[in-house]
Amino acid sequence: MHSLAVGSSRKKMRYGGRYGPLARAVSDILHAKLRHQMTWRGDTGEMDRGMRETQADGATDTTPAPSAASAESGAPESLVFGWRWADALLDWAWRHPRLLLMIALIAGVLARLVLVIRSNALIDGDEAMVGIQAERILRGDFPTYFYGQTYMGSLETYLIAALFRLFGPSAWAMRAVPILLSLLLVYLTWRLAYALLPRHARATPLLAGLAALFAAVPPLYDAVTELRTWGGQIEVYVIILALLLATVELAQRLREGAGVAELARRWAILGFLAGLGIWVNPLIIYALITAVLWLAFPYARQAFPRLVARLRRKADAPAETSTAIQPAYALTLFAVIPGLLIGGLPAWIYALQHSGENLLVYLTQPSVSPAVSGAARQGRLVLAAAITTHYAGCIAPQVFNGMMPAEPVLY
Repeated sequence: MHSLAVGSSRKKMRYGGRYGPLARAVSDILHAKLRHQMTWRGDTGEMDRGMRETQADGATDTTPAPSAASAESGAPESLVFGWRWADALLDWAWRHPRLLLMIALIAGVLARLVLVIRSNALIDGDEAMVGIQAERILRGDFPTYFYGQTYMGSLETYLIAALFRLFGPSAWAMRAVPILLSLLLVYLTWRLAYALLPRHARATPLLAGLAALFAAVPPLYDAVTELRTWGGQIEVYVIILALLLATVELAQRLREGAGVAELARRWAILGFLAGLGIWVNPLIIYALITAVLWLAFPYARQAFPRLVARLRRKADAPAETSTAIQPAYALTLFAVIPGLLIGGLPAWIYALQHSGENLLVYLTQPSVSPAVSGAARQGRLVLAAAITTHYAGCIAPQVFNGMMPAEPVLY
């Protein structure tokens, strides 16, 4: 392919007249692109600076520069400019992989501070209830869930109570909790992007940094919602990201054949996050299902190699020559149990004291007043359809239009 492209470019250079400069420019670009692609290292995913070497070689060439052809056609020069700009951006992100994260963290805090200052840290009725609950914690009352319900744990309330102890009760102290948690949200987004992207790819630092920037400065509707202290709003986002990150890293270590002690530790961390999420917000169930599906095959391949070999029907790994089960790796899964018990300890204690009312939320439809949602009386399927319709017709347009949550929909 290289010889064909070079031969074609040389053939074009033989043409005279007004096509000569353009042909030479196209030839230079083809040479640069081919040399740039051939210097790609497939084993590590790093790219040598083939473009720069080509430009250095061409500095002593007597042929006219591509800019000579741009007088008649601006396409070659714009292509080279865009190529150089992208290459410089990738190179900058590769040399400073954490700089974009720092920019995202600063931008996230500044954006949220602007929103809080513009609204004078105004809170609504539900947020006021969280503040009252935090004040009662300082007086010796230790709630497990939000008032009047058996779901959405009071983790955020305890964090607010800690700031009330330090700075006194105020709306500004309440708003400080989601702002601080947003830093963790941005960092976990950056870590998760790094874990999902190819480890040694040159574009990975840039893409992970962009993911952190999107988490730091989301659409206005999302940013305002994240700032609400509704008792379990931004906390569940942070826990879900941490759970997904632990899942991806555990699956990777399972594929790499990590030691038993390391795998047991990672399983315990996964269980702790799962238990914490079960206490804080039922929305964690979606992340738990994702984690189970993501880990099922790597764990089975490590713990039950013969079973996996039979299922995949590998000719090079017959079932009779492979080990049926590796007990040490199979038993590492049980490290989830102590982590689950510790992370969800408030939920388990409440379940023992109230006949498991808080756990039934995951199995039954909670009672909802018809004034709040008439669809909730018809069952989960009708409620899910109503939520989907409301999101598509109301929330999504507000998110894309950059409106505040209280503003009317434009269309």
